[in-house]
Amino acid sequence: MPGAHRAPGPGPPHERERSMFTAAFWKATAERAVRTFAQSLAAVLVAGATSLIDVEWRAAFATAGLATLLAVLTAIGASGVGREGPGLTETTDR
Repeated sequence: MPGAHRAPGPGPPHERERSMFTAAFWKATAERAVRTFAQSLAAVLVAGATSLIDVEWRAAFATAGLATLLAVLTAIGASGVGREGPGLTETTDR
């Protein structure tokens, strides 16, 4: 019937792939998590300006772990929003 509305389907393939339930999403999120952990740990070590022997390792790893958790939660929260990928401006296309 002309003018009749169709029930929404699963959507075009590019919209279905934006979901957090794809391997590409989790691969990109894992890469982001590792990067975030390394950057956060390096920042804590440099900000402390101490030798590696004097570092409060428990606090350093806790800070890096929390930053990593926030990066993963941000990726999950941003899934399905914006471009395809774990962030609002990132894409899983390589």
